[in-house]
Amino acid sequence: MIAYLFIILGLVFIFFGTLGIIRFPDIYTRLQTSSKCDAAGAVALLVGLMVREGLDSLSLRILLILVFLLLTNPVATCNSTLCCHQRDKAMAEEKEMLKGVAD
Repeated sequence: MIAYLFIILGLVFIFFGTLGIIRFPDIYTRLQTSSKCDAAGAVALLVGLMVREGLDSLSLRILLILVFLLLTNPVATCNSTLCCHQRDKAMAEEKEMLKGVAD
């Protein structure tokens, strides 16, 4: 019963994270909602699967996936945000340069 509660909770987090990606206006808020909600949803979902399966080799594999997810999700989000920031900065500089040429 508790396992299914965790699985449903994970699916709810993932649903609202996906909804946030669709609804939020700019890339930075979309990245934040995708990283936070999807990580929380995946953790709840994987914990639910671990509880459902009990203590065996499959649970150990799920735990390894969970640790990998928790280590790589912030790094991927940080790199994506940095890339978007650099792109926005370059576009602003190009716009400023073109504005100076037009004057």
